[in-house]
Amino acid sequence: MIIIKKLFILIFIAIILCGCNYIALNELFVVTTLGVDRIDNKYKLTAELAKLSPSDKESGLDTEIVTAEGETFSDALSVLSVKVAGHMYLNQCSVIVFGENAARQGVFAVIESIVRNPQFHKTARIVTVKNGDAAEILQSKPLIRSFISVEITDLIASAEKDFSKSITIKSYELFGTLSQNYFSVLPAVKTEDKKVYCDGLAVLKNENLIGFLNSGEAVLYAFINNQITSAMISTDNASGTVTANKTIKKENNLSIDFKIAIREKNNQKNLEKSFETQIEQQISEFIITCRERFNDDIFGFDINNPIKIKSKATINDVGLLKN
Repeated sequence: MIIIKKLFILIFIAIILCGCNYIALNELFVVTTLGVDRIDNKYKLTAELAKLSPSDKESGLDTEIVTAEGETFSDALSVLSVKVAGHMYLNQCSVIVFGENAARQGVFAVIESIVRNPQFHKTARIVTVKNGDAAEILQSKPLIRSFISVEITDLIASAEKDFSKSITIKSYELFGTLSQNYFSVLPAVKTEDKKVYCDGLAVLKNENLIGFLNSGEAVLYAFINNQITSAMISTDNASGTVTANKTIKKENNLSIDFKIAIREKNNQKNLEKSFETQIEQQISEFIITCRERFNDDIFGFDINNPIKIKSKATINDVGLLKN
């Protein structure tokens, strides 16, 4: 909140130094989140705007939701700019939300426009809505934060860091991935009772959304792609937290080394073997499930041949977890 208030002052000073016509602070609008939907072959944009509130409000800031439509993304953006009764700034737009229908029709044109537009910051987070439109996300009520952009950023960061159930993807990263890779993923969010929650990953083939991975599957995806930060794993005999992993993919061979912290101190070798068997079985079943669901291999393996998985678990920091 303080950062955004300071931003208004900096923008105001920059305008004055540039010799522009006088602009009142209450005529400045900062786009914090931008939602992208596709309706009847048109682009519908929904923007969360931050603006200075009347001086009697404690926070000093208000939010406003504005929508606009156009034949193209750029057309809709121009309409949005006209509808804002003041001066609109896009550089602090930290989250771009694609509705499910928009993502299924393709995200490349929008991402390319954002990356090449100097008004946008290239590190905006990109997310996709599961079973809904972007407008629903922007019209939801943040549980903790004042802005939905900050709420989404914090939710994804927590799910990624603490559980490996999501991933942070920035606009310039997605642009590079879409230009080079066949498959890519985005964090998925959903709304329930007008509140936003993380909900696994969205899978893109080329530029089009083809389906989703739930939160549990997102963890296995992180294992395969060497992206584990922290994750719970359980067997019939024990449970623990994976604290690190190193995955090597070569042709149809998958090698996974991972470290795990547990409470149990007895039969360490047997426990390690139990964890290895568990993760190998789960990942093998997960790859087969994905092949059936997407009719392709989203991991870059040869779909016509089976995957050989070898894992090595190392128990360390025994007793690190508190009861």
